[in-house]
Amino acid sequence: NYAYALEQLEAAFYTQVLRTKYNGMSSAEEQILTDIRDHELAHRDFFKAALADKAIGNLEVDFSAVNFGDRASVLGAAKTFEDLGVAAYN
Repeated sequence: NYAYALEQLEAAFYTQVLRTKYNGMSSAEEQILTDIRDHELAHRDFFKAALADKAIGNLEVDFSAVNFGDRASVLGAAKTFEDLGVAAYN
């Protein structure tokens, strides 16, 4: 469930990033972020299916500290989330 919670967080984050694209997002950046979002959605769905009735509920996330219109804010938050995920799996 810890891994599932992390995947929910990451999936929600990248979904929001693409809903509210930061100023100057290039088409290459958009494609990379879309690929990452799609992987996070797949990871989230995998854990939900694997946990079945033992899965925690859907998380409510608060991204109010992230300025989704600012590239540095978005990429800084992405790095934090990815580093957290890697540390958890390690």
